[in-house]
Amino acid sequence: MKPIWPLALLVVLLASQPARSGTPGVFRGTVVPAPAEDVNANHPGWLYVEGRNHLIRRVAVGRAAIVYGDEIPQKQRTAHPELSEGTEVRVTADQDSQGEWHALRIEILGWAATTRANRNSTLDLKISETAEAFSASNRGVE
Repeated sequence: MKPIWPLALLVVLLASQPARSGTPGVFRGTVVPAPAEDVNANHPGWLYVEGRNHLIRRVAVGRAAIVYGDEIPQKQRTAHPELSEGTEVRVTADQDSQGEWHALRIEILGWAATTRANRNSTLDLKISETAEAFSASNRGVE
């Protein structure tokens, strides 16, 4: 009869692997500047990604592979991709025990058509247009 301990050891090692590495999370959004209140904002190696729900995630990029998505034409790709403000990205990352995200892969999906300042002025315009429409619709109602 063959010893069973090598098989048992293999099963234990395979079963414990997911517990150590965890399941990576995937999220997408736009690269934004570090929030002013973030004390680590001046430390390199962090990327801030704002999702559609306006939640900003801080991601360590030290060990991440940065790749281009199929949406980016070959002629726009460079040897060293730049993750500048406004770049749309998809991030695959692990979360550590303290809740910090550590990127495994960052995929560039698109470039920003406008800067953050232009987006803010557009947002202000939409708010003021809505306010004018609201005040106009309430005239004569008392």
